Amino acid sequence: MNLALVIPCFNEAPRLAATFALIETYFSTPHAHSVTLIFVDDGSTDNTNAQLTTFVNRPYANFQTRLITHPINRGKGAAIISGWQAVDADAYGFSDADLSFGLAAIEPSVAALTTHDVVIAKRQAQQTTYSPFRNFSSNFLHFITRRLTGVKASSPQSGWKFINAKTLQPILAQLTQERFAFDLELLLLLQQNQADIHELALPFTQHDGSSVKTRDGFRYLTDILAISDALPFKRSTFYGQLALLAVTTSLVLYGWIIYYGHFFSDDFTWLWFGKRVLADWHNIYALHAATFSSPVVNSYYALGFGLFGASAPLFFLGNILIHAAVAWLAGLLTLELTNSRLNAWCTALLVAIAGSAYEAIVWIGANMHSLATLSIVATLYCTVRLYKTARWRWLILGLVTQLLAYGTKEISVVLAPLILVTLFTLTKTFTPPKLSFGRKQKIALSAKLTCLIGFVYGLYQYLMQSQGGGFTANHYAFSLTSLARIPFVILDLFVPLTAVTHFLTPLSATLLGLITILIGYHLIRKYWSLPTTPLALAFCFFGILPTLFFAVTNWWEPLTSRYTYLPHVGAALLISSILIASIKQNKRRVVHALTAILIIVSIIQLGFMIQAITTEYAYVYKSGSTLAHAASLLNPLTTPVIYVQPDHPFRDNHTHIVGALNVYANYAESQIIFLKPQQSVDLSPSAMLLYWEPEARQYELTSHSDIFTKLWPTP
Repeated sequence: MNLALVIPCFNEAPRLAATFALIETYFSTPHAHSVTLIFVDDGSTDNTNAQLTTFVNRPYANFQTRLITHPINRGKGAAIISGWQAVDADAYGFSDADLSFGLAAIEPSVAALTTHDVVIAKRQAQQTTYSPFRNFSSNFLHFITRRLTGVKASSPQSGWKFINAKTLQPILAQLTQERFAFDLELLLLLQQNQADIHELALPFTQHDGSSVKTRDGFRYLTDILAISDALPFKRSTFYGQLALLAVTTSLVLYGWIIYYGHFFSDDFTWLWFGKRVLADWHNIYALHAATFSSPVVNSYYALGFGLFGASAPLFFLGNILIHAAVAWLAGLLTLELTNSRLNAWCTALLVAIAGSAYEAIVWIGANMHSLATLSIVATLYCTVRLYKTARWRWLILGLVTQLLAYGTKEISVVLAPLILVTLFTLTKTFTPPKLSFGRKQKIALSAKLTCLIGFVYGLYQYLMQSQGGGFTANHYAFSLTSLARIPFVILDLFVPLTAVTHFLTPLSATLLGLITILIGYHLIRKYWSLPTTPLALAFCFFGILPTLFFAVTNWWEPLTSRYTYLPHVGAALLISSILIASIKQNKRRVVHALTAILIIVSIIQLGFMIQAITTEYAYVYKSGSTLAHAASLLNPLTTPVIYVQPDHPFRDNHTHIVGALNVYANYAESQIIFLKPQQSVDLSPSAMLLYWEPEARQYELTSHSDIFTKLWPTP
C-alpha cells in the first residue's frame, strides 16, 4: 500500500532530533509498504524549518520525504490538509511531531485498513502521567465534544489517524477547520458519510514540552461550539432542552425570592381585584388602577387567588416561571431568525439572567411587564412562523397573543413597530424563491391587522393617559431633553449605571452620552448584516420610547428596573448575536473580550440586584408581611370599623390597604376609614387603628385611643 503520512510541525525544533532518530531507526530495513513522510512547517519562528530542510534533502532508500512550508502559522488542520493535497496515495494519515504512538503503529494500522475505512489510535490503559489539571481539562473537553457533536470516537483528538483514499477524497474539500478542531470536523464528516471507523489500542509514549497551550483549549472549545451549531438536530428535543435551561437558570438565580419575598403595595390591590373577578367575571374589564386597565392581569390574579389564595411563595414561583417562559420564547425566536442553536442558547441564557431588569421577577405586582413581554415575544415568534409556513394557525395565534399583549400593559403599544421590523428582517434574510398568492395574502393581512389594531390601541392609550392624574400631577415631561436619556437607558441595559449616575454632572453626562452614541454607531455599522440586529435594536429603542417622558430629576437617569424588562430582550439578542458571529468567524479576541465582559457585568448586575433586595426590598417586603399579618388578626364582626393612619409607606396609595384588609379579613370598603393628618378619633368600644410604627418599620394594630398622643405629639 502506498501511504502518505503527514507530520505537522510548529516550533518543534527541540524535539526534532529525537523524531529523526526514530524515523531512521524504523526505516533502517525495507518494509512492505511505500511510505512518504510529508513534513509541514506551519509558520515556525524557531529553526524548525532549517532542521526539516536538512533532513528532507538527504537521500533515503526505504521511504520518501517532502517538505511544505506555510509562511504564517495556520494551524494543525491546515498543515494536514496541505500535506494530503500534495501527494497521491492509497491511504492518508498524520502523526504528531513527537511520534508518540511510534512508527511501529504503521503495520497494525495498515492491517486494520484492509477491513475498515478509518483507523484511529487510542492509548493503551495507564500510559500517561499528565498533571491532574491537564487530565481534568482533557476529559472535560472530550465530554463536551461528545455531548455537543455526537462524535462516536472515544479519542477524537488522537494524534494518529489513517484513512483510505476512497473514503477521504469525497470529504477533503469540505474540511474548513484549520486548527485543533480539524480532527472533530473530520470525524463528523466521516460519520455522516457512513465510514467504518475503527479504534485501535496502541502503545503510547508520553513526551514533555507539548506545544499545545491552555489558550488552545479555549480555542478548541469555541471551535466545537461552531461545529456543533452546524449539525442537524431534532427540534422537539431542542425545545425541551431550551426550556430546561431557561427554567433552571431562573430558579437558580431567583428561587430564593420564593422564601424571602412577600406581597406589598400594588400586590394587595391586584389580589383584591382577582378576588372580585372571581365573584363577578364582568370585573375583568371594569376594575383598573387609575388609567391602567388590564383584563389579562385581572384574570391572572383571579386565577392565582382562586387556586392558591394569598400565597406569596406561589405567586413568586409564578413570576419566575413567566420569566423563564420569556427566556424560552426569546431563544426560539432567535432560532427561527438565525437557524443557530448556539445563538438561541445564548439569548435564552442572557434573558434568564435578567441583569438590571430583575424587578419584574422580585416584585409580584411588576409581573405585568414580564406578562406583556411574554405576549409580545410570542406574537413575534408567530409572525416568523407565519412568514415561513404561511399557515392560518400562526396568523390566528399571532392575533390572539397580540390582543393578550394589548390587554396586559400599555407598553404593548410598541408591538406594531416590532412586528413590522420583524417582517423587514424576514424579507431581508429569508426571502423565498417565489411567494405564492396565498402566502402574500396572509402576510399582507397580518401586517394590515397589526397596523390597524396597533393604531386603535395607541389612540385608546393616548386618550386614557391624557385624562389621567399622571398628566395633571406633572408625572410626565415632554421635551427634547428627554431624548437625551436614550443613550443612558440603552447603556444601562448592558452596564449597570445606577452606581455612577449620582456622580455625573451635565458635562460628564454629555461626554458619556456622546461616547455611548459613537460606540453604538460603530457596532451598528459593523454588525448590521446580522439577521437579528434590526430587531434587537428595535426592542431596545421602541421598548424604552414610551418611558422616556417620565419626569426625572436628571435627564441622564436610567429607567427603573421593571421598565427595562422589555428592552432587555433586545439587549440579550444583540449581545448573543455578536458573540456567536465572532465564534463562527474565529474572532478569538472579540470572543474572549466579550465573554469576560459578560461575566463581569453579569456578576455586577446580580450584585446590585441582591443589594437592592436585601436593603430596599427587605423594607417593602417587611411592610407587606406586617400589613398582611395585622389584617389577618382582624374580624369585621367584632371590629366593624378599622381606621387607618395616613402616615405609612406608599402613602399616596390607599387601595393596597383596602385590598389587604379585604383579602385577609374580608373588610368592605365602607368599613375602612382613612384618617387625615393630625386627626384623632375615639376607638372605643369596638373600633381599631391600623398604623405604621416608624421605629420598628412595621404595621401595628391598637384599640387604645391614647395612641394618637404618640402619633400626633403636641408641639
